This record gives sequence, structure tokens and C-alpha cells, in this order.
Amino acid sequence: KDEVQILTCICPYSCSGTFTLGFRGQTTDAIPHDATAELLEYYLEKLSTTMSVNVSITGGNGGVCAGTGVTTMITFRELSGNLPALVNTSSLTSTAGAPYLSIYTDGLTSPFHRTNASVIGTRESAPCSNRGTCDRSTGVCRCYEGFHASNGRGQAGSKADCGYYNGSHPGSQMTECPKATPLWASQDPAVCSGKMQSCSADFICNCTAGYSGPACEYMDCPKGKAWFDETTGLGGHRNGSSCSNRGLCSQSSGTCSCDGNYGVFEGAACHKMSCALDEAGVACGNTRGTCLTMKKLAKRTKLNGQAYPAAYDNEWDAAKIQGCHCAQPPSVTSDHGNEEDTYSGPHAFTWKPLTGYDCTRAECPKGDDILTPGQTEIQQINCTTNDGSFKLVFRNKATDAIPWDAPAQRVKQEIEKITTIGKVNVLYTNTSFNASACNKRSDTQRGWSNNTIQVEFLTELGDVPLMRAFAYTQYTGLGESINTTEYRKGTKENVECNARGICDRTQGRCTCLSGFNTSDHQGNIGQYGDCGFWNPSTQPYLVSSEGE
Repeated sequence: KDEVQILTCICPYSCSGTFTLGFRGQTTDAIPHDATAELLEYYLEKLSTTMSVNVSITGGNGGVCAGTGVTTMITFRELSGNLPALVNTSSLTSTAGAPYLSIYTDGLTSPFHRTNASVIGTRESAPCSNRGTCDRSTGVCRCYEGFHASNGRGQAGSKADCGYYNGSHPGSQMTECPKATPLWASQDPAVCSGKMQSCSADFICNCTAGYSGPACEYMDCPKGKAWFDETTGLGGHRNGSSCSNRGLCSQSSGTCSCDGNYGVFEGAACHKMSCALDEAGVACGNTRGTCLTMKKLAKRTKLNGQAYPAAYDNEWDAAKIQGCHCAQPPSVTSDHGNEEDTYSGPHAFTWKPLTGYDCTRAECPKGDDILTPGQTEIQQINCTTNDGSFKLVFRNKATDAIPWDAPAQRVKQEIEKITTIGKVNVLYTNTSFNASACNKRSDTQRGWSNNTIQVEFLTELGDVPLMRAFAYTQYTGLGESINTTEYRKGTKENVECNARGICDRTQGRCTCLSGFNTSDHQGNIGQYGDCGFWNPSTQPYLVSSEGE
């Protein structure tokens, strides 16, 4: 049905002046109060938003406001669907009473002529009238068999919209769904392009999965959550949008060509935001990092160097926005065959921790500012058993099995073998030459051996995570236990270049201030590549509290 809207006018006795009508952001010129139906059509059709209209007037003397209680019916002949209401602005005057203009839509009737009712438009607005294949590169319709150009109202005309049907001869009726040559194959025209699941009562094809169009002539593209669209009723992002509304769908191949501006979008459905490219145009610097979704990045969250997976699974962009997860050194110790263990960094001949949005920058070695006070962290391990072994875990890396009666040197060796620790000191509170790591159970008259393992972290600075200890083999029997506690909290800083140098992130190298040099991470000269060694004969530059 065509949309019909009603304009009513009350302008008692002698009426004069003008009014305007607006539609979809455009407004007519001033319309005389006594405009005829033909003149009102003229003014409305001057707007590019209304196209063709038909106007009829009931009441008065043939003018829109030439009397009291006039009803004007405005029919939109070419626009489809439920249209927005006209907007009137009145400059009318009357010798008796105030003139009044009103618009009625959506089935409401005129208060002056009850048989005159507005009508909600129900005509479709489909490409090629759902009776032809649209070439989106040219905007030209290729009509199905029996369909031709129309006048926009179902009759023959010059509008190349496939809106007129005459079949094999004038007056014939449709008896089956349309035949078409699909875009995705070179073949003779076939009903529903050979992909019909069923035919609807109005002869539109219900296609098999992966195909669409009134005659199944289009191949569907992958769909995803829309990047830009109106929200759903619940305020969320719409799902199932072709190419996620950020790409062009090739309906002949069923593939998306993603928006090429800046190379932002990627994926079969253009559903992902690309990771940053380095100077060579490679995502995340190729081997320097891995491009991951926010959902996957969240699971790699670390807190104080320890895995702390976060959940980011159900948010609309969890699998859409991506970022670079930069490579980290496989070990904090030297992998270049040096006799002396060192930390990561260029002087240690190990990988440098990579950083930056595209992983093309490197972190510099970190350490303690030697000129500020601080202390290392000490943790204690208490275990009780007469047999078996145990393991220690630090920042998600575990030692090999440590025998229950291992000496302090063995415990130190096992701890320093894991890749998340550099150097430690291990002390036993029981200073006997044959002291064992674990206390003996009190199942003999000899009683307890009374030992606590103390581990001092020399290269892991600050308040580090608590080690986790667990029984590994043969921890059986009454009274056996193992636990860890913090004995002394670490307060040393862990800052780039020890706050005594400038970091060159292109290489991950520290340029130390005068008097400072690379250290062993414990305040002595060494290969760590930081600025943790200070020559006491050099007076450091200090800024006074007054800023002088």
C-alpha cells in the first residue's frame, strides 16, 4: 500500500497567509493558504525527498485552507514503507480565531471527515524490486525472466527496476519462483539458480545455506558482529552482519574485501582489527611478537611477573580488537655460554624483553638505584618428612625434584636452574654440616632436626611473589607437611637503568650517567648492562630540594 498522510486545516472566516511542509529534512517554499490540490502537489514535488505525490482535498472551496474543517489527503506514490510524518509550520492569519494545521498518520482519521483515513505505507523498497539481480558495481538491474522496467507502480515504464511482469505474454500470471543466472556460476537460468529450498507464496526463493537473493543468485559472505550499526534492543552490537559492516561482499565468490583505509580490518568477515605493522609492513615485527585478540591477551596477563589470567570472554570486542603480545627472553640467565650467570640484556648476550605497540622497541635492563636504601627479599620454606622429595615454584616455573635431605648447595642449584630466577643465597637455620632440607618426623626418640630453609633473592628485586612448595614423591605418613612464608619483604627498586641512565629503546641499551656503569645486579661491576655500579670517587649530580 502507498503511504497516505492527512493535513487538516481550521482557518475560520477570512483566512490569509502561508504555511510550509517539511519532509525528511527538506522544507517547501511558502504555500498559499488557498492552494489547490495541483498547486500543493507542485510545491511538494519540488522537494527531492518526496518524489511523486497525489493530493486530494475534501471540504472548503477547493483550497487547502479555504474554509473551516478542510481535509487534504497526500498520497506518496513512489516512496516505500512506513514514512515519517510531514512537518507543518504555519504563518496563517484569520479575522476570527487562530488558524490551526494538523498532520494525521498511521491509520488515524480526519476529525472533519471520518471516512478519510491515513494509511501506513507497506510497499517494499527492494533492489531491483526483488525481481532482478543487482550489479552493485554499476547499480544496474538484470531482470529475471518475464520482468521488465516499470513506472514504479507495477506497470510498464522507463524505470529500470524490474517492477513490471508480463511473463511470456501480456496478462500471464506467475506460477513458480523466478529463474536466474547466478553471479557465482556460468550456467543457464534455473529456478532459484538451482539452490531452492522452498518457494514462498509471493514467489521468492528460500535458499539453501550459503546463498541468498530472491532467486538465490548471490553467494553469502561471512558474517560477524557489526563494527558500526544501530544497536540492538538491548543496547548491544548486532551480530550476523555481512563482512561485519567493514568490507565489501563479493556476491559472486562469497568473500569479503575489507576496508582498505590504513589496513585496519582483517579476517574472513573483516571482524578483527589488525595489529600494528612495523616499518616493513609486518604485523608485530614478525618474530618479535604475536598478534592476539583481547580475549587471548587477557589470559596472558601477569601480575608481578606471575601469570594472573583475566577473563575477557563475553564483551563485544573480545574476539575483534587485537594487539601485539611481545616476545620475552626465554631465560633470565645467559644463553651464550658465559661461565658467569647474568640477567637479560645486550651485555648478557640474551634476548631483550620487547615492548611497544608493534614490538619494535626493547626494554632496558632493570635494577636497584644504588644510592637509595633497600633490602632483598627473604622467603622461608618449612618441610617435615623422613623421605621423598619436594618442588618449588616461582613465577610459574618449577624446580626439579629436591630430595628431602638435600644440603643447602643442592637447593640453591635447583632454584637457580629455573628460568625465572637469576641468583639466590640459600641458608639453613640448622648450621650442622649434615643438616637436611626438611625436618625429620617426631616418630623416633631423637625428635626434630629443627631446620628452616631461607632463600634470599639477589636478582629478583622488590616485593616478589611467594614461592609455592609442594610434596613431589613419597610424602606419606602422619605429620608430614611443607609450606612457604615471607621472612623479609623486598624493598629494592626494579627500574630501567637503575634510575641512573637513559634507555635507548631502539636497542634496549642503557646510557649511564657519569660515575655509573654496568653491574652484576648486586652493586658490583658486572655484565648486566644496567647502571647499577657506582664509582664512589665520582660525585653524583643531585638536585637540591629548592630546585637549584
